[in-house]
Amino acid sequence: MPLHIENLTSRVHLDGATPWTRAQLDELVELVRARLARDQREAARLAEETAPRRDAASPHPITR
Repeated sequence: MPLHIENLTSRVHLDGATPWTRAQLDELVELVRARLARDQREAARLAEETAPRRDAASPHPITR
């Protein structure tokens, strides 16, 4: 099942101090987004490469 991170929203409230700075959290979010995009591109490439091609089949007598 694909995960579309751009459609996700979340509000998190922490009681006390977080060990990560806002910049570190932003960097983590960007890293996750980049990896999800890479995985999506890889899945699309794999689907395209493994899809049956019209030129791979023998010609049908009607379409000659």
